[in-house]
Amino acid sequence: EEKHKLHERITDREEKYNQAKEKLQRAAIAQKKRKSLHENKLKRLQEKVEVLEAKKEELETENQVLNRQNVPFEDYTRLQKRLKDIQRRHNEFRSLILVPNMPPTASINPVSFQSSAMVPSMELPFPPHMQEEQHQRELSLLRKRLEELETTQRKQLEELGSSGE
Repeated sequence: EEKHKLHERITDREEKYNQAKEKLQRAAIAQKKRKSLHENKLKRLQEKVEVLEAKKEELETENQVLNRQNVPFEDYTRLQKRLKDIQRRHNEFRSLILVPNMPPTASINPVSFQSSAMVPSMELPFPPHMQEEQHQRELSLLRKRLEELETTQRKQLEELGSSGE
């Protein structure tokens, strides 16, 4: 009987030992999983930090480059005003070319038009068909001059744009 009790106690203890052993093994496995997950998470976060640091460096470099290329505000506003003025003048000349039927004195100061565009012999009286020919010659001369002005202004605009950069 005593032997039987001892045998039961031993069996009980072995069961408890095996249960404790299984519990420890499960805890060790769970601990390994947690450690692995923690290491993976840490690794991902370190990679993110590296990527963000690289981006930060790139942005700082870009910022330095942009700071070196910046134009002082006063120069920028002065060039902006100059550009607007040149564009306005360019559009005025362009409208003269694009609207050929418009009487020349309607959009240009008559004094400057007469002094710059008219040929001195124009003031002599001509027969009607000669006046028309003379008028057409003047218009073509005016268009030619306006095209030259437009070309010049485009060049100036391009120069202004390249000097602004």
